Amino acid sequence: MADPKHLETTEVKPKSMEDPYLWLEEIEGHKALTWVNQQNTCTLSRLEASPT
Repeated sequence: MADPKHLETTEVKPKSMEDPYLWLEEIEGHKALTWVNQQNTCTLSRLEASPT
């Protein structure tokens, strides 16, 4: 029987459980900053069109 102190475990996630937004965690990454800038532009346009 193996000694439990020396066992290693590895968590394996099915592909369907992977986080599709993990790239946003890199908050200073090019892809994340580009996405944020695009969202800000869209939001600002909507707010300026309807300021009330």
